[in-house]
Amino acid sequence: MSLIDDFKDEMAQTVTIYPYQSNNGWGDQYGDGTSYPCAVCHRKIEVKRKGGDSFVSSMQIHLDKSVVVSARDKVVFDGEILEVLDVSTEYDIEEPSEIYARVIYA
Repeated sequence: MSLIDDFKDEMAQTVTIYPYQSNNGWGDQYGDGTSYPCAVCHRKIEVKRKGGDSFVSSMQIHLDKSVVVSARDKVVFDGEILEVLDVSTEYDIEEPSEIYARVIYA
């Protein structure tokens, strides 16, 4: 199962992701953007990274497991370029070895 299989009706919003390609010395370069259905949650939560540092996220974007995204990508939601703080993977509760969803913290 995946997030979109379980909650297709809840994923009524759209986010566009432009994959990071390189930095040419003048700035980051991105590939063509692709839009994906998503579910957006506006909550302030503290998130701790593996290295131990933490940050406060005020927006979480939940995407299907098939979406490839990294913290270096440019993410646009509702016409606004978001500062991506981190990207995490959520695993299926019933099958912990299977990826269930991706979450962008902004």
